[in-house]
Amino acid sequence: MSKLRGQGYDGASNMKGELNGLRTKILNKRPQAFYVYCFAHQLQLALIAIAKGIEGVTIFFNNASILVNTIGSSYYNLENDDFGDLLDDVQKFCEEHDIVIPNIEDLHFVPGKSRRKAPRLTNFHNYRVDLYFQVLDTQLKELNDCIDEVNTELLLCMACLNPVNNFASFDKAKIVRLAQLYPQDFDGMDLINLPIQLDNYIHDMKMHSEFSSLRGIGDLTKELVKIGRYCF
Repeated sequence: MSKLRGQGYDGASNMKGELNGLRTKILNKRPQAFYVYCFAHQLQLALIAIAKGIEGVTIFFNNASILVNTIGSSYYNLENDDFGDLLDDVQKFCEEHDIVIPNIEDLHFVPGKSRRKAPRLTNFHNYRVDLYFQVLDTQLKELNDCIDEVNTELLLCMACLNPVNNFASFDKAKIVRLAQLYPQDFDGMDLINLPIQLDNYIHDMKMHSEFSSLRGIGDLTKELVKIGRYCF
């Protein structure tokens, strides 16, 4: 427990509960074990379950699936202008599912005339404003509920440790802030010396080509051991 620096699971009351959940019991013993909502479960809730819970989304994907199957089973040959068979199927599908396409008859090709682009659907506003924006608002609310301000700051600071792209994410101020979130690991003198140590660290890393193409912290630790620079 003394080495525990984080915990993460779903939002079930017996896990995340603020009074008797496992999260709280651990925090009572190790305050530095910050809780972060399980990302897999968080995405499932915010990006899948929430969207599927909106009736318009379900209807849209059901219709899209039927339309794809209808078009896929239709034979047409664009080179021979044999496009009318396909349009008949699309028009029939739209009529059966109450989808209005204005002037669909104008899409039929006439030999010798250029093909016109399909006009915009009349229910564009409905899908964009009443459906698409509703999904985004609902998902953002769910994400905000899952990640509080402390967790957001913690994750942003941790991202600065990523050595990918020649340490492009490195941010000294945020790493110092990350250390401040763990007072049991960094005392006052450590925090005073840390900025200078970080300057030396990033300068040293960028001076050596061995560290220019790392894919993660795991690669960084392996390379440090490989060249014997993991002990100072």
